[in-house]
Amino acid sequence: MSYARRMPTSDGRGPARPELRGVVDRLWWCRIGGAEGEEHLLPTGRPQLVIGLDPDAPTSIVQGPLSAALAIDATAQRHAVGVSFCRAGLSSVIEDPVDELHNHVVDLGDVGSGELATLADRLDPEIDPSLLLDEVEAAVARQVRRLARRPDPLVGPALRSLSSGASVRATAAELGIEPRRLGSAFRAAVGMRPKTF
Repeated sequence: MSYARRMPTSDGRGPARPELRGVVDRLWWCRIGGAEGEEHLLPTGRPQLVIGLDPDAPTSIVQGPLSAALAIDATAQRHAVGVSFCRAGLSSVIEDPVDELHNHVVDLGDVGSGELATLADRLDPEIDPSLLLDEVEAAVARQVRRLARRPDPLVGPALRSLSSGASVRATAAELGIEPRRLGSAFRAAVGMRPKTF
């Protein structure tokens, strides 16, 4: 295989639908010829949905929030479309508790419901990548509307405070709540304890 055929092709964009602001950070598409072996995901704290479009590697996974590097099968990247969620975005899309996915990658069928459960079967891998992104975005938006669930309003300010370097105790005091209440809301939305974050 020539070097040119192994070069990755990719595209991505932010969400266009207003109901996905604060839920989806980025929608992306890629085709990487010859992807195989393991790929290490870095702990960005941003969960992802990855739908494999290669018929030889039709994996559809949900990657939970990571606080440690995690190895995954790189064949899922041969031809895929996906969603990178905001730190608290996955809790608006799946029914399972997000903290159960901390440092895990699971099959979409294990946590997907509604629009997400059948999304991989409905996507045509041969259409224009921008249309693929539109279809995925529409499906995620319908799922968000169906679940009608948003993170506790304290989570956004807590994320900003913790990201700026404030301690959990100082963040809770700034928000006028007990650290335990902050921990519970944060785990439910972000998928990990505030101190781990």
